[in-house]
Amino acid sequence: MYRPTGVIVSCVTPVAADEQIDKKALRRELRHLRTCGVDRICITGSLGESNTLALEERMQVNGIVNEEIDGRVSLVAGSMQRSSAQPLRHSAELKEVGVDALRVTPID
Repeated sequence: MYRPTGVIVSCVTPVAADEQIDKKALRRELRHLRTCGVDRICITGSLGESNTLALEERMQVNGIVNEEIDGRVSLVAGSMQRSSAQPLRHSAELKEVGVDALRVTPID
């Protein structure tokens, strides 16, 4: 069972003026967090705009994060959806891009 310990940081998803994910800024943010000694990074949660990003965009963000952290810290994917069923359906895909745990926050 996954038991999170240590420092867990919620990371924002930077968005450029054209409303596309700012990959360069995201990578810069992740490199900084890595040097600060965090144990886990939570991405696409309530700070990461998970309820406004399409599934493909969330997968892209999680993939970038996994590349940058390269197994040095644990990756937690946040998901704010109208039900817990939708994120659970995509959990296998999230695991493929290196997600260690899923944080589900139903909204409505």
